[in-house]
Amino acid sequence: MPPSDTARHLVDHRFLAAVKPGAVLVNCGRGGLVGLDAVRDALLAGRLSGVGPDL
Repeated sequence: MPPSDTARHLVDHRFLAAVKPGAVLVNCGRGGLVGLDAVRDALLAGRLSGVGPDL
């Protein structure tokens, strides 16, 4: 079942701006919960040091 509209991209640019620099994001939920554009930007900026997506 796809995530609801309120849960879609729950992990977004604003969420990732609040994590400690160098954090690792592991998504064990539905793939739609994480905004992949936001994750890409956080990785490129060094905000995230790694990601384990559930696509």
